[in-house]
Amino acid sequence: MLDLKNAENELLPYQDQQRDTISIGVSGSYLVLPAFRNFMAHHPEISLNVKEFSTEQTIKKLTDSAVDIGIVYRTALPAQLSSTMLFEDEIIAAIPLSHPLATRERLQLKDLNDQPIIVLNDSLLLRGIITTEFNNRKVVPNVICELDNHYSCLEYAEAQIGIAFITRSLTHLSTPKNVRLVSLGIPAFFIPVMLVHSNDLSLDNATICLLKQIKNFYTVDNKSAPEKSWPEQKIGV
Repeated sequence: MLDLKNAENELLPYQDQQRDTISIGVSGSYLVLPAFRNFMAHHPEISLNVKEFSTEQTIKKLTDSAVDIGIVYRTALPAQLSSTMLFEDEIIAAIPLSHPLATRERLQLKDLNDQPIIVLNDSLLLRGIITTEFNNRKVVPNVICELDNHYSCLEYAEAQIGIAFITRSLTHLSTPKNVRLVSLGIPAFFIPVMLVHSNDLSLDNATICLLKQIKNFYTVDNKSAPEKSWPEQKIGV
């Protein structure tokens, strides 16, 4: 996996190239939302076309050349695709303020045994990570809702229905209401978010601008976030 600076260096021969549209497949539309308006202000001549897919679907769209770039959570890639790490996200718990666990200073996964849980549906990559950690710790939650996106999971938690598993990046867009956000401190819950594209794709200045805006939004915010719990040691990919 490349870092963004190395990717920029590799793109020097293509800086004068220009495109009319950038088609993006994302595993969660919130991942690109922070940069969308700023990008359009800087590049009004370029149209952004954002399509929300699962990570697996995004990878398939890339291999079929149906989208230009993908922004996905870390996953195995076919040989014809390259990746660049943008930032590291975290799966956290959004606990309704009405729930007894909302008063706890610390929370472990075992504390969620038989608790009402709201998660993504089982076809999605992050759900698989969550399920694996429950199984490894022999924790049996009471899964009451399996939903298609993090927005819905958070809405159910805000409505005091149950404890939702969401990504920390989602909470950077607006402050969730009536929930307490808790890091469980599980290494597997810290997951790199990657830019993925075909080995044959030439990324131009406009695309690099978009990626910088996405990366800067999350990395700058994370330095000042009061509930920051991201570890110093980054997960290798």
